[in-house]
Amino acid sequence: MLIENYNIKVISPPCDPGSERWSAFVSLGADIREVLPYLNAVWVGAIYDHKAKALTWHSGGHDLAIRPHEIAVGNVLDRDDAERVVKDLITEINDISARCAEIVPRTDKRQRPTAMALYRLLPKTNCKACGYLSCFTFALHLAAGSAEPRACPPLQRPECAGQYQELTATLLATKDNRAGETALSR
Repeated sequence: MLIENYNIKVISPPCDPGSERWSAFVSLGADIREVLPYLNAVWVGAIYDHKAKALTWHSGGHDLAIRPHEIAVGNVLDRDDAERVVKDLITEINDISARCAEIVPRTDKRQRPTAMALYRLLPKTNCKACGYLSCFTFALHLAAGSAEPRACPPLQRPECAGQYQELTATLLATKDNRAGETALSR
């Protein structure tokens, strides 16, 4: 097992005292730099910088930043939620570490598309049918991975089929055209 022990520190974001969301910082008892390229290969939508030995990922409503000796988890409800999320994450990292022989590591750096690049592919009707105040706000959520193109009714119209295909292809390229769910996002 790669990670056998770790310590969690849960704090309220310093820029937002009294926030309803918290952050967890995990000090690892092991150096996990060797498994980062394998996490990059398995986790859909992960962004890995091989030179910096840093991986970021958004899963299950949590923002994650992983480095060789530490993990930061954003958007946790409280200490219990942080402990559950971290336990699931550690279990997943250990599982991927145990399966390294079956996985082709990826050291390339994938980039998330910018909100502006995604906005350019939207109908720009600002109809709010997607649940957001504007098409640009929707594009921000698409870029963050918290919205899906199918949430935009105007994109479903036949005259927007090309835009929908291009938007979907752009987002799939970020996800490396892989599908799947992890324990953390369930």
